Amino acid sequence: MVTTLVLISLLLQATAPKIPENAVFQAELKKEITTRRSKAGQNIQLVVSSAVAGSDGAVVIPVGAKLSGKIVTVTKRSKDDPATLSIVVDKAEWKDGSATLNAVVQQLQGVASSAEAGNCGPNLNRGGMGACGGASVNLQPPPADCTVANSAITCSKHELELGPGTLFVMRNVAAKTPGGGN
Repeated sequence: MVTTLVLISLLLQATAPKIPENAVFQAELKKEITTRRSKAGQNIQLVVSSAVAGSDGAVVIPVGAKLSGKIVTVTKRSKDDPATLSIVVDKAEWKDGSATLNAVVQQLQGVASSAEAGNCGPNLNRGGMGACGGASVNLQPPPADCTVANSAITCSKHELELGPGTLFVMRNVAAKTPGGGN
């Protein structure tokens, strides 16, 4: 029995794709996360929107793969401190495959909003935008006061509200394979 489990583990390690260190890809947020309501340790879900290629150019994570991870840090905005949020994505799953990651936000690429969201203020929330002028959704650049540095998103003038559809550029900071091998 133990021998069978060891063989299965070795087989999975041999067949699971190795995600290159510093591999960069786009991912779309599936559920809202905010600095007001989200907590450190909270699970998050994203979907791959640009394929991840291995060192040989072959696709190792396809478009549509489901990503899972956690919120690492979250800080509400105060008079003296900006709103800050950092996440880490540790797993990708797709039909007939999975991979272990250690991916962090490199860039906040597009913020979901309605066509008339200007009336809504600096809200980064795609969900519920019907109240802000209609259900038409498009991506806008992040507000000027929001930056990404050291894998953390920081907004100096307002709370951070990221709704479903917000696009991130993610970077795998360490090559990982199932079972902890590199």
